[in-house]
Amino acid sequence: AGQLDDESRSYMRTFELVADLDLAGTKLAAFHGSPRSFEEGILATTPDAEVEEMLAGTDAPLLACGHTHFQLLRRVGESLLVNPGSVGLPFRRDGGVMQIAPWAEYALVTVDRDRLGVDLRRTTYDVAAHAQAMQASGMPHAGWWTSLWTDRQPAPVGPMS
Repeated sequence: AGQLDDESRSYMRTFELVADLDLAGTKLAAFHGSPRSFEEGILATTPDAEVEEMLAGTDAPLLACGHTHFQLLRRVGESLLVNPGSVGLPFRRDGGVMQIAPWAEYALVTVDRDRLGVDLRRTTYDVAAHAQAMQASGMPHAGWWTSLWTDRQPAPVGPMS
């Protein structure tokens, strides 16, 4: 935050809470945490009543959120809610402890006439090369950050269950 100038901060204040997009006639409402806050997170374990309260007034067949860095596909009323996960910083739980996963996550959305498809994907990458690039980048706290991936083995690539 200390590296941001006034112009960058002003630009960030223009960000909308919800971006409405048209995907071949299907409405997508995209937001970071929830439609009412950049900082709220929706997880698979978030109670239905709480999710419905967070999404109140947002009407779209497809809702896309982020913030938690956990992949998610969940029905909310008549809508599908998807969190694609994170390409650069996906999280996983290992014995109840949250860790950074050594893979990249994303989602593909397809709209074909009256069909809506969401495909959650995961792929491995060279974590050691990534850590080396971060160490060389001059990023603050790069050593600590890259240590979060140390000694982690990628999960097998294939269908997720």
